[in-house]
Amino acid sequence: MAIASKVLIKQHQLSCLNPQIMKSLHHLNLREDNDGILRCYGRMRYSALQPSAICLMFVLQKSWLSQLIIEDCHTKGHPSTSHTMANIRQYYWIPKLRSQVTSVIRRCVACQKFNKLPFKYSDHFHLLM
Repeated sequence: MAIASKVLIKQHQLSCLNPQIMKSLHHLNLREDNDGILRCYGRMRYSALQPSAICLMFVLQKSWLSQLIIEDCHTKGHPSTSHTMANIRQYYWIPKLRSQVTSVIRRCVACQKFNKLPFKYSDHFHLLM
């Protein structure tokens, strides 16, 4: 599974990233690792975490791969926006992740069914009046 995800990430980065996009992303401190995958080297690089957790694999926003990653993390239990983001950020760095996760959750049929149920009043409603 790890090899397959690395191959997908590398293919995504080769096909979607061009020099113009790379210039606009210079603030993310992107560097290639030994496998040729672009990773974000941020403030966590001096921590005692595993190298894969410190330097997250970069995935371009609003791409087919970012959509698949978000949908995969969300369908495993249908967590909220913040929990889905936390699960994704264990491995990947996707710019503007919150807005993408929110749009996926809004389109999720299972979440719509659960969140759009009519409000059920308590048995003591008549006491309030």
